[in-house]
Amino acid sequence: MEHEWYKSWFNSEFYPILYRHRNDEEAARFITALLHAHPVSPGSRILDAPCGNGRHGRMLAGLGFSVTGIDLSEEAILSARERSSGAEEYLVQDMRCIFRTNYYDMVLNIFSSFGYGTVRDDRKILQNFYHSLKPKGLLVLDFLNTAVTLHHLVPEETTEREGIRFTIRRRHEHGKIIKQIQVAHGTHIFHFCESITDHSPVALEQLLKEAGFIIHARYGDYSLEEFSQESSPRIIFVTEKS
Repeated sequence: MEHEWYKSWFNSEFYPILYRHRNDEEAARFITALLHAHPVSPGSRILDAPCGNGRHGRMLAGLGFSVTGIDLSEEAILSARERSSGAEEYLVQDMRCIFRTNYYDMVLNIFSSFGYGTVRDDRKILQNFYHSLKPKGLLVLDFLNTAVTLHHLVPEETTEREGIRFTIRRRHEHGKIIKQIQVAHGTHIFHFCESITDHSPVALEQLLKEAGFIIHARYGDYSLEEFSQESSPRIIFVTEKS
Protein backbone atom coordinates (compact mmCIF):
# COMPACT_ATOMS: atom_id res chain seq x y z
CA MET A 1 0.00 0.00 0.00
CA GLU A 2 2.84 2.39 0.84
CA HIS A 3 4.61 1.98 -2.52
CA GLU A 4 3.70 4.99 -4.67
CA TRP A 5 0.78 5.63 -2.31
CA TYR A 6 0.27 9.09 -3.80
CA LYS A 7 -1.09 7.72 -7.09
CA SER A 8 -4.28 6.42 -5.47
CA TRP A 9 -4.60 8.91 -2.58
CA PHE A 10 -4.11 12.12 -4.55
CA ASN A 11 -6.54 10.94 -7.24
CA SER A 12 -9.12 10.06 -4.60
CA GLU A 13 -12.26 12.17 -4.15
CA PHE A 14 -11.56 12.11 -0.40
CA TYR A 15 -8.14 13.80 -0.44
CA PRO A 16 -9.40 17.36 -1.11
CA ILE A 17 -12.16 16.87 1.48
CA LEU A 18 -9.70 15.94 4.26
CA TYR A 19 -7.41 18.88 3.43
CA ARG A 20 -10.06 21.45 2.60
CA HIS A 21 -8.72 23.75 5.34
CA ARG A 22 -5.69 24.34 3.09
CA ASN A 23 -7.56 27.06 1.26
CA ASP A 24 -7.02 30.07 -1.00
CA GLU A 25 -6.78 32.45 1.97
CA GLU A 26 -3.83 30.54 3.44
CA ALA A 27 -2.18 30.45 0.00
CA ALA A 28 -2.64 34.21 -0.42
CA ARG A 29 -1.01 34.98 2.93
CA PHE A 30 1.99 32.83 2.12
CA ILE A 31 2.48 34.12 -1.44
CA THR A 32 2.13 37.74 -0.28
CA ALA A 33 4.76 37.26 2.44
CA LEU A 34 7.09 35.34 0.11
CA LEU A 35 7.02 37.91 -2.70
CA HIS A 36 7.48 40.75 -0.22
CA ALA A 37 10.62 39.09 1.19
CA HIS A 38 11.90 37.74 -2.14
CA PRO A 39 10.45 39.82 -4.99
CA VAL A 40 10.60 38.60 -8.57
CA SER A 41 10.12 40.73 -11.67
CA PRO A 42 6.60 41.25 -13.09
CA GLY A 43 5.84 38.71 -15.81
CA SER A 44 8.35 36.19 -14.44
CA ARG A 45 7.75 32.52 -15.19
CA ILE A 46 6.86 30.48 -12.10
CA LEU A 47 6.56 26.69 -11.83
CA ASP A 48 4.30 25.32 -9.09
CA ALA A 49 5.32 21.68 -8.63
CA PRO A 50 3.20 19.92 -7.59
CA CYS A 51 0.30 22.34 -7.89
CA GLY A 52 -2.66 20.42 -6.42
CA ASN A 53 -5.85 22.26 -7.33
CA GLY A 54 -3.91 25.39 -8.25
CA ARG A 55 -4.57 27.55 -5.20
CA HIS A 56 -1.10 29.16 -5.34
CA GLY A 57 -1.02 29.33 -9.13
CA ARG A 58 -4.31 31.23 -9.34
CA MET A 59 -3.04 33.95 -7.04
CA LEU A 60 0.30 34.22 -8.83
CA ALA A 61 -1.42 34.47 -12.22
CA GLY A 62 -3.65 37.20 -10.78
CA LEU A 63 -0.50 39.14 -9.90
CA GLY A 64 0.64 39.01 -13.50
CA PHE A 65 3.10 36.13 -13.41
CA SER A 66 3.29 33.43 -16.10
CA VAL A 67 2.36 30.30 -14.15
CA THR A 68 2.74 26.61 -14.94
CA GLY A 69 1.34 24.06 -12.51
CA ILE A 70 2.30 20.39 -12.76
CA ASP A 71 1.03 17.44 -10.76
CA LEU A 72 1.09 13.67 -11.05
CA SER A 73 -2.61 13.55 -10.11
CA GLU A 74 -4.96 13.79 -13.07
CA GLU A 75 -7.80 14.69 -10.70
CA ALA A 76 -5.79 17.58 -9.24
CA ILE A 77 -5.03 18.93 -12.71
CA LEU A 78 -8.68 18.67 -13.75
CA SER A 79 -9.67 20.57 -10.61
CA ALA A 80 -7.00 23.21 -11.22
CA ARG A 81 -8.16 23.71 -14.80
CA GLU A 82 -11.79 24.01 -13.72
CA ARG A 83 -10.89 26.73 -11.18
CA SER A 84 -8.39 28.48 -13.44
CA SER A 85 -8.82 32.06 -14.62
CA GLY A 86 -7.49 30.86 -17.95
CA ALA A 87 -4.13 32.56 -17.48
CA GLU A 88 -2.36 29.54 -15.96
CA GLU A 89 -1.09 26.37 -17.62
CA TYR A 90 -1.77 23.06 -15.83
CA LEU A 91 -0.20 19.78 -16.95
CA VAL A 92 -0.01 16.19 -15.70
CA GLN A 93 3.70 15.68 -15.07
CA ASP A 94 5.91 13.62 -12.74
CA MET A 95 8.50 15.72 -10.88
CA ARG A 96 10.95 12.85 -11.28
CA CYS A 97 11.01 13.56 -15.03
CA ILE A 98 12.85 16.61 -16.32
CA PHE A 99 10.54 19.42 -17.37
CA ARG A 100 11.75 22.34 -19.48
CA THR A 101 15.31 23.63 -19.18
CA ASN A 102 16.55 27.10 -18.14
CA TYR A 103 12.96 28.30 -18.40
CA TYR A 104 11.58 29.41 -15.02
CA ASP A 105 12.47 32.31 -12.74
CA MET A 106 11.03 30.58 -9.66
CA VAL A 107 10.01 27.04 -8.70
CA LEU A 108 7.66 26.40 -5.77
CA ASN A 109 7.56 23.04 -3.98
CA ILE A 110 5.03 23.62 -1.21
CA PHE A 111 3.14 21.70 1.52
CA SER A 112 5.67 18.87 2.12
CA SER A 113 5.42 17.70 -1.49
CA PHE A 114 8.80 16.00 -1.24
CA GLY A 115 10.22 12.85 0.30
CA TYR A 116 7.48 10.59 -1.03
CA GLY A 117 9.81 7.91 -2.39
CA THR A 118 13.50 7.14 -2.06
CA VAL A 119 16.33 9.59 -1.40
CA ARG A 120 17.39 8.87 -4.97
CA ASP A 121 13.97 10.17 -6.10
CA ASP A 122 14.47 13.29 -4.00
CA ARG A 123 17.88 13.97 -5.53
CA LYS A 124 16.39 13.54 -9.01
CA ILE A 125 13.57 15.96 -8.24
CA LEU A 126 15.99 18.63 -7.02
CA GLN A 127 18.20 18.12 -10.07
CA ASN A 128 15.13 18.56 -12.30
CA PHE A 129 14.15 21.76 -10.50
CA TYR A 130 17.72 23.00 -10.96
CA HIS A 131 17.59 22.35 -14.70
CA SER A 132 14.13 23.95 -15.02
CA LEU A 133 15.36 27.21 -13.51
CA LYS A 134 17.16 30.00 -15.29
CA PRO A 135 20.56 30.96 -13.82
CA LYS A 136 19.98 32.69 -10.46
CA GLY A 137 16.37 31.44 -10.44
CA LEU A 138 14.80 30.75 -7.05
CA LEU A 139 13.61 27.43 -5.60
CA VAL A 140 11.27 27.58 -2.60
CA LEU A 141 11.15 24.24 -0.78
CA ASP A 142 8.59 23.87 2.03
CA PHE A 143 8.82 20.81 4.28
CA LEU A 144 7.68 19.81 7.74
CA ASN A 145 10.08 20.32 10.62
CA THR A 146 10.41 16.65 11.51
CA ALA A 147 11.64 17.19 15.08
CA VAL A 148 8.49 19.14 15.98
CA THR A 149 6.24 16.86 13.92
CA LEU A 150 7.50 13.75 15.70
CA HIS A 151 7.30 15.38 19.13
CA HIS A 152 3.62 16.18 18.57
CA LEU A 153 2.73 13.06 16.58
CA VAL A 154 -0.84 11.96 17.40
CA PRO A 155 -1.03 8.14 17.11
CA GLU A 156 -4.72 8.08 16.24
CA GLU A 157 -7.57 10.48 15.67
CA THR A 158 -10.97 10.57 14.00
CA THR A 159 -12.49 13.52 12.21
CA GLU A 160 -15.65 13.99 10.19
CA ARG A 161 -15.86 16.14 7.07
CA GLU A 162 -18.98 16.48 4.92
CA GLY A 163 -20.51 13.40 6.51
CA ILE A 164 -17.41 11.30 5.81
CA ARG A 165 -15.48 9.81 8.73
CA PHE A 166 -11.69 9.78 8.54
CA THR A 167 -9.75 7.62 11.00
CA ILE A 168 -6.07 8.52 10.87
CA ARG A 169 -3.30 6.44 12.43
CA ARG A 170 0.28 7.74 12.51
CA ARG A 171 3.62 6.07 13.18
CA HIS A 172 7.31 6.63 12.63
CA GLU A 173 9.38 3.73 11.37
CA HIS A 174 12.28 2.96 9.03
CA GLY A 175 12.95 6.63 8.35
CA LYS A 176 9.38 7.37 7.32
CA ILE A 177 6.47 9.24 8.90
CA ILE A 178 3.48 7.12 7.93
CA LYS A 179 -0.18 8.03 8.04
CA GLN A 180 -2.78 5.29 7.51
CA ILE A 181 -6.14 6.77 6.54
CA GLN A 182 -9.40 4.85 6.80
CA VAL A 183 -12.36 6.52 5.10
CA ALA A 184 -15.92 5.56 6.04
CA HIS A 185 -18.35 6.83 3.40
CA GLY A 186 -21.86 5.47 3.85
CA THR A 187 -21.56 1.69 4.03
CA HIS A 188 -18.18 1.68 2.25
CA ILE A 189 -14.72 1.62 3.84
CA PHE A 190 -11.63 2.78 1.91
CA HIS A 191 -7.98 2.63 2.91
CA PHE A 192 -5.23 5.05 1.90
CA CYS A 193 -1.72 5.88 3.03
CA GLU A 194 0.72 8.76 3.23
CA SER A 195 4.44 8.09 3.70
CA ILE A 196 7.08 10.79 3.82
CA THR A 197 10.81 10.59 4.53
CA ASP A 198 11.79 12.10 7.89
CA HIS A 199 14.32 14.51 6.37
CA SER A 200 15.79 16.80 9.01
CA PRO A 201 16.49 20.45 8.11
CA VAL A 202 20.20 19.58 8.01
CA ALA A 203 19.57 16.67 5.62
CA LEU A 204 17.42 18.86 3.37
CA GLU A 205 20.08 21.55 3.35
CA GLN A 206 22.67 18.99 2.27
CA LEU A 207 20.44 17.71 -0.55
CA LEU A 208 19.86 21.26 -1.78
CA LYS A 209 23.57 22.07 -1.75
CA GLU A 210 24.41 18.80 -3.54
CA ALA A 211 21.95 19.80 -6.28
CA GLY A 212 23.73 23.13 -6.74
CA PHE A 213 21.49 25.51 -4.79
CA ILE A 214 22.67 28.40 -2.63
CA ILE A 215 20.51 28.86 0.46
CA HIS A 216 19.39 32.45 1.02
CA ALA A 217 16.84 32.06 3.81
CA ARG A 218 15.18 29.60 6.18
CA TYR A 219 11.70 30.22 7.59
CA GLY A 220 9.60 28.35 10.13
CA ASP A 221 6.03 28.89 8.92
CA TYR A 222 3.87 30.41 6.19
CA SER A 223 4.13 33.86 7.79
CA LEU A 224 7.90 33.58 7.22
CA GLU A 225 8.81 33.74 10.89
CA GLU A 226 12.42 32.90 11.70
CA PHE A 227 13.09 29.15 11.75
CA SER A 228 13.51 27.46 15.13
CA GLN A 229 14.52 23.79 15.31
CA GLU A 230 12.65 23.43 18.62
CA SER A 231 9.36 25.14 17.82
CA SER A 232 8.78 25.86 14.12
CA PRO A 233 6.16 23.63 12.48
CA ARG A 234 7.88 23.86 9.08
CA ILE A 235 11.20 24.50 7.40
CA ILE A 236 10.92 26.70 4.30
CA PHE A 237 14.09 27.20 2.26
CA VAL A 238 14.51 29.98 -0.27
CA THR A 239 17.42 29.03 -2.52
CA GLU A 240 19.10 30.20 -5.71
CA LYS A 241 20.40 28.25 -8.69
CA SER A 242 24.16 28.82 -8.65
